[in-house]
Amino acid sequence: MAVPGSTLHAFPVRFVDPVAQHGLAGVELRAQAIYVQGRDVTLDGFDLSGLAVMIEDSAAGVIRIADCEARNGVVIRSTVGATAHLVVDRRTLDGGGMKGDPNFPAIKVWRPLTVLHSGVENSPGGIQSGAALVAKYNLLEGFAWSPDTHANAIYVRGTRAPSDRTRIAYNVIYSQSVRNRQGFPVGVGAAIVFFGDGGNFYDSVVSHNVLISALPGGASYLIGFYLGDDASATGGVVADNYFASVNGLNRTGSGALSETQRSGRVSRAFRGARTLSDSPGKDRRSSERRSAARKMPLRQTTARSSLS
Repeated sequence: MAVPGSTLHAFPVRFVDPVAQHGLAGVELRAQAIYVQGRDVTLDGFDLSGLAVMIEDSAAGVIRIADCEARNGVVIRSTVGATAHLVVDRRTLDGGGMKGDPNFPAIKVWRPLTVLHSGVENSPGGIQSGAALVAKYNLLEGFAWSPDTHANAIYVRGTRAPSDRTRIAYNVIYSQSVRNRQGFPVGVGAAIVFFGDGGNFYDSVVSHNVLISALPGGASYLIGFYLGDDASATGGVVADNYFASVNGLNRTGSGALSETQRSGRVSRAFRGARTLSDSPGKDRRSSERRSAARKMPLRQTTARSSLS
């Protein structure tokens, strides 16, 4: 059945039938969804617009999605029992805005996930995974397209595996500065959030991220830990992150309520900030972000807030 090291490579090609057209075992296309069932499968260089990618229980090793794009809605998911390590690298994911399924963020998996050098935008939510997560060098923007939703750019679930490590660094998370046709702010909800609904956080590092809420009501808390009585965050560091909120914090017209928030057994609080000036760039979208940032207090956490 599945062939170790199978690779489907083309660019840009519409994903039609990888088994029939490319002789790739371990991957099946049915009902507008790609089911990954094999070991060490790579999807490389495809237009995945309008498709779901499902990592199934039988998938094993490393499943890699690289140099792909989706401009009209896409969801990458796994079954709850899937154990394969999913790597998403150098890819653009557009959730389709109001066309996206409000029940699913762009990426939602249960076991190890690495997301690198990718853009995730215009989705009901960004990245959701367990604590075995690496998210670095990504741009995440424009979530919460529907009323009564509280999206999260990066949502991390606790686990019961002490070896699970979370590394979230060098990402830009931006709320956009627009409202959808229903007038709802296209925001980020909570930009980076840890929920203890699955267990504990043993080793969490959140550093050198830029978090911008450029629209009133576009975010709640930019970094938060929310833990119940049966969960804790006992190791790691939150430091050297940069925050910007239009009209300050926690007042009428503010982009965000607070830079950080915690509840439950988080061993130390976040603290410390100082002003940072923005740096130049060239493209139009970067110019929009810089313009928004100039109107907001941009602050950096200076104290290394140890969670241990």
